[in-house]
Amino acid sequence: LEDTSNKTGQYICLSHRWMQPETQLTSTVMANYQDRAADLAINGLPRLYRAVFFVAAKLGVSYVWIDSLCIVQDDVEDWKRESVKMGDHYSQAYCTIAA
Repeated sequence: LEDTSNKTGQYICLSHRWMQPETQLTSTVMANYQDRAADLAINGLPRLYRAVFFVAAKLGVSYVWIDSLCIVQDDVEDWKRESVKMGDHYSQAYCTIAA
């Protein structure tokens, strides 16, 4: 994970179904946030997420925004702050992949 609030550049969004078991297992929560911020192990992510990172690299896009990774799921304040920005994330993305 990388804080991009002071950065510019293109990014890709992923819009995906949330009820998949791997989504729940790989979501960012307070307990794993520090580890994720230090080093997000892409190989440990679901195949769909890895595919989005692959597409981004092929397109020369530096960033990927996936709500279950980029919003701390069990942090009420983070959800309040970030959930209202979701429409902007999707509308301003280089592209959005729906899966």
